[in-house]
Amino acid sequence: MLYSNINLKTATKQMDFGSLDLIEAGEEGRGRKILSLPVPQGVSEVKKGMNSDLSIGLTKSLRLRIVKKNDSTIYLLLSSEGGYTRRGNGAISHLNSQEEVKILARGNGADGDAGRIGSWDVILLETPLTNVVIKVKIAGGNPSKLYFIHEGNVYETNLEHAGDCCDKLDIEMPFSIIEDKFNPEEWKIL
Repeated sequence: MLYSNINLKTATKQMDFGSLDLIEAGEEGRGRKILSLPVPQGVSEVKKGMNSDLSIGLTKSLRLRIVKKNDSTIYLLLSSEGGYTRRGNGAISHLNSQEEVKILARGNGADGDAGRIGSWDVILLETPLTNVVIKVKIAGGNPSKLYFIHEGNVYETNLEHAGDCCDKLDIEMPFSIIEDKFNPEEWKIL
């Protein structure tokens, strides 16, 4: 299952060997790195939210790609892109005390010359099916988003409603979420 916090349309790129359908997140250029994933024919977009019919696989040359497949593995495609402003960089982190997440691919974007105004991340993760909290600090001073992975589902909320989400899922809410402060002993930037 592939969860995305942004809508991504499929683009067709002309290569020396022919055309290739893919989705792209991040940016190309100085101080920037684009994350490109080939998609199967017939996939026109990766929708915001859970795409239960899509997953991550490998090409014949062992590069990551999006595949049509129903499986129980949870993949997160997250972006911290926000507004063009000097009011804060975007970052993605998870709680240290929880199950480890695997970083499969990453990209980034930058505002201004090579990020002198600000920067933001795009990341593809593989997560356990439960007991994971991912925090996405949106660039540009926008409110952070929290993603709770619990019993094979992904729940998106903001800091204001994090307590209600934890109560509904019957999980304990980490103190640093309540305080909305990044504590390197509790949170690990991905």
